[in-house]
Amino acid sequence: MKFFSGLRKPVIIKRKNSVATEVSQTDSSRSNSSSASPRIPSTPASLAQSTSSSSTNQLNFQELSDDVIVSSIPMMKIINSQFEKKYFEWNKQNDATVWICSVADQEDRTIEKVSLVGTTFYLELEDQTKTSFPLIGEFSTDSNIIFNEDYIMFLDPVVSIRCENNQLLNSLQKLMALSLFEHFAVYKSLTGSLISSIGLRMPDINMILNSQFNFKDWCEIYIPEEGWVRSWCHINKMSKKSDKYEPKGKYQIKFYRHNKSASPNSNANLICYIPDSNYVQDIFFYNATENNQTPTSNPTEFLNNIKTVKLVGDVLYPEETPTLRTPSTSSSITKQLISPKRDVSTKAVKPSKSSTFRTKKNGVLIRPLAHHGLSHFDAMIKFIIPMMDVTRKYGRPTQFIATTNEINSLMFGLPKLPNTNYFKDSELETIINDKQMEYLESNETLAYSMNWISEHLKEAFQVDPDRY
Repeated sequence: MKFFSGLRKPVIIKRKNSVATEVSQTDSSRSNSSSASPRIPSTPASLAQSTSSSSTNQLNFQELSDDVIVSSIPMMKIINSQFEKKYFEWNKQNDATVWICSVADQEDRTIEKVSLVGTTFYLELEDQTKTSFPLIGEFSTDSNIIFNEDYIMFLDPVVSIRCENNQLLNSLQKLMALSLFEHFAVYKSLTGSLISSIGLRMPDINMILNSQFNFKDWCEIYIPEEGWVRSWCHINKMSKKSDKYEPKGKYQIKFYRHNKSASPNSNANLICYIPDSNYVQDIFFYNATENNQTPTSNPTEFLNNIKTVKLVGDVLYPEETPTLRTPSTSSSITKQLISPKRDVSTKAVKPSKSSTFRTKKNGVLIRPLAHHGLSHFDAMIKFIIPMMDVTRKYGRPTQFIATTNEINSLMFGLPKLPNTNYFKDSELETIINDKQMEYLESNETLAYSMNWISEHLKEAFQVDPDRY
């Protein structure tokens, strides 16, 4: 696999299935079999071969091709390994340290056993009661935990875990951060692989990669208080003068209730937005409905369930957000929602001059909607690339960074099979014993964990560039 050659090196698709490409070679030292460690490709030479097949063998745009599934298998194997990986284990029979579980309005309970397997925390109380808490809640845009110097708090349900040995508690917190990082880092790499392999058969991929224009389309976003809300996404890629009364930032990702508003000079239509001037840690494809089934047991089903774009970072909301759900009783609005037309502009929709915004640190989940013969992955690629352009992630808007040792790459740190760990044992021991965490007293644990672990992985590559 080779990497898309980027903004300034276009793919030229000629008629009659003949294709000319400009190929940018990746680091040959990292090229192994696709089963070992795939990388985001440049403009692929294999594109000519795939498009020269007869019309009866053209790829079905509604189905995943075999090469897409095969190129994703290595990352699925890493996800499998993480699902069963034991990050932490403690047993009272082997260690007299006291662990306490606290629940509101109940007496503290002594813990007999604790363990962290994958992204699930398990505990057993003295009376042999067993329970578990996910580090990531279903449809949660952030983690389900908050780190404190003296405890770990789970948010759903609200439970705190304390330990009389602060060093041991801190070690558990670091390993929880590592679990979150490894879980989402492999999805970042899977995103790069899917953009590459599916992009091969998208006739307008070059237009998507090179477009300088704003992007607008329907999607759904997840609002914890409301659930999935249908919204009109406007990705502003064209710089404009800043106005102190408008949402800040020259480039913005904005979500509206409708593609036109009865009151265009008010902020009633705006749900939320992400300016380029605010912090965005990562953007990637994600399976927000994971179950206990391992990805490799049914690769096609696993990939088909990846229907969301996860943005980790700051999202701004109007202080007074109206009811977000689109009325289902209005036939005129329903017709607007299913209309294929894209000629309605949100340029005139501005917040009122009295508007203020609050920042939420837990990001947002976005579900692009498939339409007009496009599969959900085609729709997701059309969404995520403009988002990466606006937030300046992973080398965009010029050229994707494809190497595994660059912190700004989608493929950053991706292990080579059969290794499935991002850190060597000696590196992990240094992090646990010598590195210090910050305690944010907020629910931005995911963004912090991704950033904190990434910086230590970057240091590891600086010490040993060929560590894989």
